[in-house]
Amino acid sequence: MSLPTKDVLSKLDLSGIDKAERSGSKTLALAVMAGAFIGFAALLATTSATGWSIEGADVFYGPKKILFGAVFSTGLMLVLIPGGDLFTGNILMTLPLFKRDISVGKMLRNWLLVWGGNFIGALLLAWIVAGPAGLMAGKVGETAMKVAAAKCGLTGIQIFSRAVLANWIVCLAVMMAYSAKDTAGKIWAIFFPIMGFAAVGFEHSIANMYFVPVALFTKIAQGTDHYQALTAVNGIRNILIATVGNILGGALPVAAFYHRIHRSEEEEV
Repeated sequence: MSLPTKDVLSKLDLSGIDKAERSGSKTLALAVMAGAFIGFAALLATTSATGWSIEGADVFYGPKKILFGAVFSTGLMLVLIPGGDLFTGNILMTLPLFKRDISVGKMLRNWLLVWGGNFIGALLLAWIVAGPAGLMAGKVGETAMKVAAAKCGLTGIQIFSRAVLANWIVCLAVMMAYSAKDTAGKIWAIFFPIMGFAAVGFEHSIANMYFVPVALFTKIAQGTDHYQALTAVNGIRNILIATVGNILGGALPVAAFYHRIHRSEEEEV
């Protein structure tokens, strides 16, 4: 009997082949858009997490985190429905790689272009938000710096472990969205996994390409000496470690696992 995910894996395989063969200019353009989409979601999440304390006490910690995650799920919806190339989702290109439908070279070319494009899109949005748009003034900017400083203050193993968990969930959300038959189904498939991973505090390399720069721009603009952990060096360190963790989180417990399960099923027939 076929497992329910077999058709989804076939769709992801074809999608991975298409991405591997796509032109560099189109790949980069879609990646820039996806980076901005994740940045929009991160901005919305930051705004939603602002103003919950009562007399300095964070008494609404749980509900605030749930709302933070709920609105952050908008990012993957924008990527998978209107369309964009997101590095963390493209780790599922390991599925056609395992089947030898694409080469390592083509996969890595896509990953590098998409990672770079995502960074450009997220960084551009962060600059607009903190600069010309002036959206980081006041309490929202304070929240942005707190969020980024917490990320920059994590140890390497904490970043790596949380990044593995993050893309484990993200890639499962992508698989679920591919199984949906309509837009409403995609939205619900994305909402709960992404809400959960963002609420509990996993590390997503592309989201951090927005969270850290927008906080750094805000810190520079305000000239504050607070948030000592919030530095460019710590931010780059976080993004690079999270990238490695995201790769392993999508490639091993998701792509490799389901590929092996279905290969074993076919061998038994």
